Formats: sequence, structure tokens, C-alpha cells
Amino acid sequence: MFPLSFNTQCLRNLPLDRAIEETAKAGYEGIDLAYLAGHLHPFDVTRKELDELKDLFARLPLKPAALSSGGPLLLGDDPFEPSLISPDRKAREKRIDLISAALEMADDLSIPVVQFVSGIRQPGVSAEEATEMLTEGVRACLQNSGEAVLVLEPEAQLPESMGGGRCFIETTTQAVPIIEEISSPRFRLNMDITHVQCCEDDLLQRVADALPYTRHIHIADIKGKVHHHEIPGEGDIDLRSVLEVLKEANYEHYLSIELHSHADEWERALYQGREYMLELMQTLEA
Repeated sequence: MFPLSFNTQCLRNLPLDRAIEETAKAGYEGIDLAYLAGHLHPFDVTRKELDELKDLFARLPLKPAALSSGGPLLLGDDPFEPSLISPDRKAREKRIDLISAALEMADDLSIPVVQFVSGIRQPGVSAEEATEMLTEGVRACLQNSGEAVLVLEPEAQLPESMGGGRCFIETTTQAVPIIEEISSPRFRLNMDITHVQCCEDDLLQRVADALPYTRHIHIADIKGKVHHHEIPGEGDIDLRSVLEVLKEANYEHYLSIELHSHADEWERALYQGREYMLELMQTLEA
């Protein structure tokens, strides 16, 4: 019913080619590639490595579904810094360069979606100033003539493994007005179901409201409202009802299982996550 993808954050301890091969072996239709040291980093990747990736995908039955340029330590030791809302213009330009490089790489590898997060609003920066800088930065990133869609992922309370703190854009209801303001078919929403559950009221209604703006979805489970991604079926989210909402809205893009906290049991996460989601989808078709 919905094509399933798997995010390489969970596979970060494997070489990238093996991570891709294992995801294909597990039966996924797609894979989300994350900017990671030892996997892909836009300022380190070589032409040879990109060509080898193209050849690998040409031989396998899965496709690259998304590219994540939102990792916490890509540009320094301070999580998510600099961001598109950093007070210093030259610092913001570093993030613009990173996202722009991701969009170029996505077009080169035929990846349809590039994901990022807003960053953390620093002391002394007002919400109005942060919104203006974010909007300006997104427009700068979209100046390239490619086809990849840039998707903003609302992210609230960050896990300690990502430095803690809170991102400026925490909820879908905050993201939607910015998407409407920019008004570009190449700027949409990356909706993470666990983040909606953690940070917004009435999960199913918020999902339904955000779907018209959504181009990519991350999915996992959580227990209570603790932001710790669990393997689907091992938390409290009514994922079957979430799928019903997606079906009703005719959502047709990837559902990407994102389990960055399960790198030490990646094989169980990879297989069990897919099996559980397939079982839920089968009940909707019965």
C-alpha cells in the first residue's frame, strides 16, 4: 500500500554499501541516506564514490528515497550549529551551502527529497527574526535549478544523543505557515509521526491537517511522550489508525522507518520494523 524506506542512521556502524545492500535484502522499496561521517558528507564525498553509489542502486531493487542534511554535528561540535537561523550571516551561509550541496547531490543520484531541521533559536533572536532568517535561507537554498524537494522536519525536544535542546520549528502547525509563505512546489513538509505524538495534541487530526503539505514521512513508535524512537509495535502509538488517515488522504509517498537509537540492534530493527508495518497495511486491505 505505502512504499517503505529505512533510514541509514540506524545502520551507521555499517559501511554505506553494506547498509544499502542489507536494506535491499530485507525487502524495502527505498532507503533514506543520512549525511554521516563514513557514509556521506557533502564536503568530503568524491565523484568516484557518487558513481559507485549510482552503480550500486542500478543493480538493486530499491531506490534512494530521501537524503538527510539535518544531522546534529555536520558543521561543528555544537549540535545543529550553524543553522539557517543562526544570528551570524556568514554562519548561516555555511548551512545554506550544506543544504545546497545536498540538493545537488540528490539530483545527481535521483533522490527526490532532501530533509533538514530549522535549528535552535539562540538567545537574543526573536521568533520574528528567526522566521525571517529561516524563510530567507530556504529561498536561497532553492535557487538551484534542480528537481529535488526540500522538506522541513519539525523537531522539538531533541534526544540527549543529539545534544538536547529544542528546535525553533517544533510542530507541523508551525511549519505549515512557512511552507505557505514560501509557496514553492519544491518546499514541503517532512512529517515525523513520533514528533507529532510527542509535541502536538490529537495525533490523528494533526496528521490529517498536515498531509496536504507533506512530501515524506518518518515513522517509528514511542512510549508515552518520551522522544525515543522505538521499533514499530513496541510503543504506544496507534500506527494502524495513522495508516488509515494516510489511506483516506491518498498519501502515495514513502514511509521511512527511522530508528537512530537502535544502531546496536540494527538487524532486528530493520526486519521487525518492516514486518510490523506490512502486517498493519495488510489489515487495511483485508
